[in-house]
Amino acid sequence: MKLHEQILESYLRNACRVKDPKILNAVRQVLSAQEQGSIEPHASVVTQKKLVVVVKHPERLKEIIFIRTGERGSGKIYRCRLALKGKQNPGKI
Repeated sequence: MKLHEQILESYLRNACRVKDPKILNAVRQVLSAQEQGSIEPHASVVTQKKLVVVVKHPERLKEIIFIRTGERGSGKIYRCRLALKGKQNPGKI
């Protein structure tokens, strides 16, 4: 296994925690109190053109909210509704 594959595998194995207070404040603005209480840890990989989110139950996802922080602390929020289709060629990892 190559070094970058080992790093990626290690990254995905450990849940990533957000520590930036600007992002946490933006999350508080868009999530209800009940949703904030049921936050699950996840691992994500972001490249310039792709976002990969690793979650236990992807079929429960209904909406993705992107939070982008600006240079001056202002944040912009993008919402995307999901319409996941049935499982196609489910495979075991």
